Amino acid sequence: MISTSLILLAIALIITGLFCSNIQFEAKVLQQQDQVDAQVRVQALWGIVRFHRSLRQLNTVPTREGLAVESVTGRDPTRATDRASSVHAFTAQELWHIVRHFGAYRALARRCWRPLRATLARVRVPTLEVRVELGTGDAVSTGCLVGAAWGVLGIVLGGLEALVRLQTPPRLMVHPEFRAPTLRLEGRCIGRLRLGYAILGAMQLFVTWHRSRRDLGIETRQGEEDEAWSTPSKG
Repeated sequence: MISTSLILLAIALIITGLFCSNIQFEAKVLQQQDQVDAQVRVQALWGIVRFHRSLRQLNTVPTREGLAVESVTGRDPTRATDRASSVHAFTAQELWHIVRHFGAYRALARRCWRPLRATLARVRVPTLEVRVELGTGDAVSTGCLVGAAWGVLGIVLGGLEALVRLQTPPRLMVHPEFRAPTLRLEGRCIGRLRLGYAILGAMQLFVTWHRSRRDLGIETRQGEEDEAWSTPSKG
């Protein structure tokens, strides 16, 4: 009887420890002129579970429905088992489907925002860094552009503070480049969330998503392709 109680107590302590452990995610983005490099790293269970994804390219490719935006993503290139890459294309037909059902998708977003916002309120952000370099080659227009960039960063930071808990002051920098046209954006963000809150939030979001899609009558894109497609590119 005593051994059974000890086993149950040990199991309860292990489950409590797992749910109280942190999920740490780190996002990095680097944009220089027309090149984009974005990376996301997620660690859970004290580093036992790891996930890494990177956005390597964004291309515009022709398809039978018209131009499409193609993204090339990959996993951790330092691990031999994770060097595969995948290509995803967002076509004009998919965009047209969203436009035709914009009202339903807007209602879906509003319903899903409530559980998502409740989860974001639990996120702690110890590190937030943004560095921007802007330049047009002209001193006056560069100064105006830098001022506008500071304004945008202020608006974004204010909205972010309302969603998550910033544990340290963010490091923001906007550097003017007067010598030549320049566009460079570099950002880094680290956040932490309890595993229990993440699981609960994911379950609530999953249930809300599927229930709302059914209630709003949003059909799958696959079933709408032939019936709804009526853009000039097909005619």
